[in-house]
Amino acid sequence: MKKKYYSWEEIDACMENLSLDIIKSGVNFNKIYGIKRGGLIPAVMLSHILNTPISDIIDSHTLVIDDICDTGETLKFYSEQKCPTVTLHYKRSAIVEPTFWRELVDDETWIVYPWERPDSNTIADYKK
Repeated sequence: MKKKYYSWEEIDACMENLSLDIIKSGVNFNKIYGIKRGGLIPAVMLSHILNTPISDIIDSHTLVIDDICDTGETLKFYSEQKCPTVTLHYKRSAIVEPTFWRELVDDETWIVYPWERPDSNTIADYKK
């Protein structure tokens, strides 16, 4: 599996573009929830950009964010709760598609975000 490294500048641009997509959509939400671990930093960034509070209370008016929709297992619960979902990256092989996503990633790519260690393990390494 190949790794793709993202810089803070690339993430900032991604978050700005995602926020514009969210605003233009007219989706109704009044709070943001970041899925632990990968969604926490993007949630804080989106909270600042959209001037919307972060909350631990999840309902259909909660915008739920994660870094990537890889398999879709993590987002499945929130999609079933009718929460709008956001990811920076999305793989079409996932079992659910986020409401908003910025970049399509092929199944053979492991994303390394700037808040992660450069030597972070791929999914295959986690399954060992």
